[in-house]
Amino acid sequence: MASVEDQIREHIVAEFLGGDTSRALSDDTRLIDEEIIDSLGIFLLVTFIQERFGVEVGPEEVTLENFESVSAIAQLVAGKRVSSAG
Repeated sequence: MASVEDQIREHIVAEFLGGDTSRALSDDTRLIDEEIIDSLGIFLLVTFIQERFGVEVGPEEVTLENFESVSAIAQLVAGKRVSSAG
C-alpha cells in the first residue's frame, strides 16, 4: 500500500497539476508558495484527506502551516489518526 505521502502527492498531481508528472513534487515542495494550491485547493484537500484517511479536520486545523507541503499534510493526518485511536 502506498504511504500517506505518496497518496497525497498522487492526488495533488492528478487534481492540481493535471496529471503532469514532469513537475517535481517532493514532500517538502511549498504547495502554496509554488502556486500549486490556493485557498480553494486547501478545502479540496481537506475533503480528500477526510474521505481517504477517515479523519475529521476541524476548522481550526485548516491553516497554511498544515497545508504548506505534502509532509505537513501527512503529519496532520498522522496526528488525527493518533488522536482518534486514543
